This record gives sequence, C-alpha cells and structure tokens, in this order.
Amino acid sequence: GANYESAVQFAADKLIRPGMSFFNGLPLPDDPSMESFGAGLNEILQYEQRHIMQLAMKGVITDTAPKSIYASVLSGDKLYKQYHPILRETASEYSVVSPKSDWHSLMLSTAPAPSDYSNVDAIFLIEGVFDLDSPGGIESAVSFLDLMSSPPDTWHDSKLASLAFRILPSGTPTSPQSQVLSNILSVASQFDPADITAVVKKLHGDTSHETVADVISTIEKIEDISGHVLKNMVDAAKKETSCPVAKSTTPEKKNFYVVNGRVYVPTGDASISISDIKMLISFEMDKSNAITKLILPHLLPATSEKGEARNELEGPVIHHAIGTSAAILNEILSASSSSSTSQDVAATFDSLHSDSGNPLYFSWNDESFSTSSSTRHLQVKVSVILDPLTEPTQRVAPLLLAIRDFLKLPLRLMIAPRKIVQNDVPLSSYYRFVASPNAFPDSNPPKSLFQNLPTNHLLTLRMDVPEAWDVQQANAVQDTDNLRCDTRYGCGDEAHVLANEGGREQDDTEPAQRNVEST
Repeated sequence: GANYESAVQFAADKLIRPGMSFFNGLPLPDDPSMESFGAGLNEILQYEQRHIMQLAMKGVITDTAPKSIYASVLSGDKLYKQYHPILRETASEYSVVSPKSDWHSLMLSTAPAPSDYSNVDAIFLIEGVFDLDSPGGIESAVSFLDLMSSPPDTWHDSKLASLAFRILPSGTPTSPQSQVLSNILSVASQFDPADITAVVKKLHGDTSHETVADVISTIEKIEDISGHVLKNMVDAAKKETSCPVAKSTTPEKKNFYVVNGRVYVPTGDASISISDIKMLISFEMDKSNAITKLILPHLLPATSEKGEARNELEGPVIHHAIGTSAAILNEILSASSSSSTSQDVAATFDSLHSDSGNPLYFSWNDESFSTSSSTRHLQVKVSVILDPLTEPTQRVAPLLLAIRDFLKLPLRLMIAPRKIVQNDVPLSSYYRFVASPNAFPDSNPPKSLFQNLPTNHLLTLRMDVPEAWDVQQANAVQDTDNLRCDTRYGCGDEAHVLANEGGREQDDTEPAQRNVEST
C-alpha cells in the first residue's frame, strides 16, 4: 500500500488539505453543529443535483460520455485550490531557535518510550514557541501539551521514532503569569507532562494576577497535583532563572513550531495536529535517522552486567543532544543552499572574469550572452567550479562540452584543485561520454577514445549506465576485463604479449599510442 510520503504527495497533486470532506468535489460544511451541518449538506446535494441535470440537458453528459462524470464536474472556474502550509513551502526553513536551552526543559512523549534506545531509528526534538503573555499563546501551549501527552501508537509507518518536546516563550516574559510559567518550563524535565498541563490550564485566561505571588498562590491550590510535586513546582516558580527566549525566525509570528530545526507555522492561529507532526517527521526521517545512528552510540552508557535500569535523565539528555545537533546541521545545510550563497558564487565569477591573467579560469561563449535589458534575464549562464582530480569532474566534463559546443551557452569554469592529494594516484577510473549529438548507428556510431592511459595498471573496460538499463557487451576484439598498455605496442592482449616477449621492433619516431577505442 501507499506510504505516508506518497499520501502527502497525492494531497499536493489533488489540492487537498487536512480536515476537508467532499461531495463530488464540493467541500462539505465544517460547522460542528449537526443542525447547521445538515442544512449545509442538503443545500449542497440540491445544488449538485441541479448542476448534473443541466449538464445532461446541454449534452455534456450522455450515455457514452464523459468517461468520468466526477472528473468532468471537477473543472472550471469554481475549482478552488487549498494547500497545507507545508505543501506551500517553496523552501524549508531551518533554525536553531533555542541555542541557550538545555535538557532540563525537555519532556518526553509518553509513547513510544523505549527502554533501550539502541532500537530507536530516529530521535526528534519538537519545540513549541508561544507568546506566553497573550491568551492565544497560552491556548496554543495548552493544545500542544494535550497533543504531546496523548500521542499515537507510532509516529512513522516503518521506523521507530522517539520524541521529546519543550515549550519556549517567543519573547521576554513581562506579566507575572508568563514569568512563573517560564520558570517552571525551564525545569520541565522534573515533572510529568500532565502536571505541566494542569498548571498551564489553570492559568489560562486568568488575568487577575497582579504579582508573581498571586500566580504562585493559584498554583498551590491545584488539587490534581500531588503535594511534593506541587512543592517542587512552587520552588521552581520562585527562582530567578527562567526558560531562555526563543530566537525569532518570523517576527510577524509569535506562535510556531520547530521539529529538529525545521520551522512550521500553521495557517492563521491554528494549533499543530497529530497529522502535522507525522508529516514533519516523515519529511525529516532520513536525515534524523542518519544523525541518530551517527551520534546515539556515543551517548549510550555501557550496559551493566546486572541489567541495572538506566538513569531516568538519559532520555532528555539524548533527545537534547541529537535534536540540537540535527537543528544545527539542518540550519547550516539550508544556509549553504540559499540564494544568497548562489549570488556570492556568481559575484566571485564576475570578479574573476575581469582578471584575464588567472590560469585557472576559463570562459566560453560570452559573446552569445545578450546585453539587451529585455532578454538578459531570460539567458542561461552556466558557472562551474571543479576539482580536476575527482571522479565527478570526469563524469560532468562531457556534458560541459555539450553545453559549450552544441548548446552554445555562456560557460564559465574555475579549476579548484586540492592543495594536498592523499595518495599517489588520485584517479583510478577514466570516463568518456559516448552519447554524442553527431552519432548515428550506421554512418557514425557512438565511440569513445581513451588516450595516454597508465602502463602500470591492469585496466577493465565497461559501460557505466543507469541501473534500470540492461546493457551488455556484444563483441570485443580484446579481453576488456584485462587490458594492459605499453608505450611501444599500445593496449590489449597482443600488445601485452609483444611487450613481454620483446616482440617486433618499432620505429622510435612513431611510438604506439597508449589508447583504447570503444564503439
């Protein structure tokens, strides 16, 4: 069956957003009142009945056409597009929103909570950033706590994910209520998420507190929290330290969420949902899985021979270390691929272009680059930085020749060799691109020519093609699995035999080329 990723892609293709219900493509009412829902549904049914009858009378719907009435009605100017916020993103935004936070502010999701973290495929850190001075921010915090306190059985279809979460204030707390909440949230790992939720709900919408003492007095009256836990909360509330303020990524938004550094801002003032978190986890699973497998073994203590239970603080520490590392790496990778970086690279090339004495800089087809202001922005210009002693350079070189010689596009090339080569022979494979635009099966078949091959290696000739292709060798003059070149006799079995036996003499003025030609 389809996995979650394919379902999300289907939603993007079909313009579906979470929570929508349809009848022949018409969104059903979302009013919670059954009376209003029934009235709205009846109106939709009557409208659609009239619409179908009109299509039949006009001849659009007949006994033989269309093949799909449903597809027919889902067309025209009345088709409204609605996207989930994640599907509207042109580029994912990543940020380390809590660089000063530590593991003390983390709470573990109640399920799954594996006792052996070595079985976990991916670690996630989810951060809810809210304006704790506003009723809307407090309400979002309550919804987030309720959601994380009652998680689903699994967060991903095929991999085991473990989640920890924290709440951060989006600005410096100013009201007594937000100051107390910030102090308690800074040490949230000491308490059960249900107890934290009870405190936030108790203070939600209550603006009667004029001092911190008034807020603490209200907390002391909560009956759903045991006495010793309540005492620890009051002690935390009285401390001077508070939860670090989140680094703002969207100044106009005071309430948003972050999953391993990936910023998610819901539409309007909506709260995050289980499906939203699953979607974000699905998108970040591959990277989180790789980072978890890399870091987790270094965080797990040696297992006791007696099978002693692990430290209860191990979970928050692990989630904080891996989640923060993932956020930092994601932010770095996101910044490296930003448009500003591309502009910096382009500016570097422009500065090199003015330096005609640079032996590592090459430029072609500059005259074809239009200077007309009306067409310049439509012209493609290719800029490439290559290390000559790498395999990717060999692979891309024929494509650059095609760009230069056949497409006639402006091409700028900067050779950037490494200062230090780790081995004596940095290149052990040699590539030639045989899909020439001038090749024809009969008159000019595709071919490749390898020149000046090394004489001290046994070479193998093979095709490097896409994995889905079935390409096999049909004919060969030489044994293509065992080719050795000689400066006097060329490459191949015969040349190797002649070289070993001291075969025929060859005029020194016409040395044999160390070449291999393949057709």
